[in-house]
Amino acid sequence: MKEEAVDWRYGGSALIESEGRVSLPEKLRETGLLSAGSDGYWGYEIESERLVLAAAEPVGRCVKSVGSRTVGRAGDSYRLTIPFQFFDNSGETLSQQVQRAGISADISLSKGDTILHFVYPHGDDGSPRWCYLLTPSQFDDWLRLPTEVAAITVAESSRIDRRVVSGAATE
Repeated sequence: MKEEAVDWRYGGSALIESEGRVSLPEKLRETGLLSAGSDGYWGYEIESERLVLAAAEPVGRCVKSVGSRTVGRAGDSYRLTIPFQFFDNSGETLSQQVQRAGISADISLSKGDTILHFVYPHGDDGSPRWCYLLTPSQFDDWLRLPTEVAAITVAESSRIDRRVVSGAATE
């Protein structure tokens, strides 16, 4: 199956802090996706179990919405609280267990020692509407193509060229 050619960009990475919060990387903030004081809408792609962060509530059958959180100001390092449903579920109250219903048990982030990579599709208008937040293993798996190696440019453009699958790789 050919993968659709999408111009993917790397928006940076950040550590999940012990409080379950993550700072939005500067490169991602520069895209205008989210800014201080705006709401970030959390969800996950059902088939791939990749976390999704969007400027508006994700809709459709392929993304399960989990809720929104407000992006902190500069003095708070532009941090955003990750919904509890994406962390280990030990010690949850009955109310939290009910709110977790329908969330895959395979989605279980660790506080304080997991880095998330922010990857977004670069649209024709130049501003993304959503991004993936990938763990290191998801990021590695996502870049590892079945028969070829993806080229990553970490220069100013931060382009991630996954189009080699369909033979449309740039030089």
